[in-house]
Amino acid sequence: MAAAAVIPIAIAASSAIAAGGAIYSGVQQSEAADYNAKVAQRQAQWAEAKSKAEADRVAARSKEVLSAQRARLAAGGQDPTDQSPLMILAESAARGNVDYRTVLQGGQVEASNLRSQADQYRSQATSAQVGAGLGATSALVKGASDVYGYKDEVAWRNAQMDRYTGGRGQKAPATASDPWEW
Repeated sequence: MAAAAVIPIAIAASSAIAAGGAIYSGVQQSEAADYNAKVAQRQAQWAEAKSKAEADRVAARSKEVLSAQRARLAAGGQDPTDQSPLMILAESAARGNVDYRTVLQGGQVEASNLRSQADQYRSQATSAQVGAGLGATSALVKGASDVYGYKDEVAWRNAQMDRYTGGRGQKAPATASDPWEW
């Protein structure tokens, strides 16, 4: 096979390898981003479950405090339904409710942030796939352009050779005005 025929094949093969590399890289990046999205999603679920469990512990402690306050009031001879003791119990219950909701909301905020991060990872996965397709297309188009450019250059050189040699495809004849030829 002539060297002139091998060069376009080498250019095309190089372009195909570059396109394959772009696709492989994009697939790897996409898979990594999808994995990270799944991890963030699981972390969000864990954060919600953890905050719910902590909120339940806070609620149980609040109930224990209220029960202890009622018992002290009753042991002290006060009626828990009187105005002053009732206000104390209501304030303690309200504080327990605020603590419960604060813990829950903290978990929801953390879970929301993790879900946003998961969405961002999924977006990165999509971008990696699109980038891989564009990179592969670019490599193939560049390869085609290089092959065409090479063939065009060879044709131009052959035309110049033919013009110079009068179509004989060989070295130009020596002329008397050429001091380097003898």
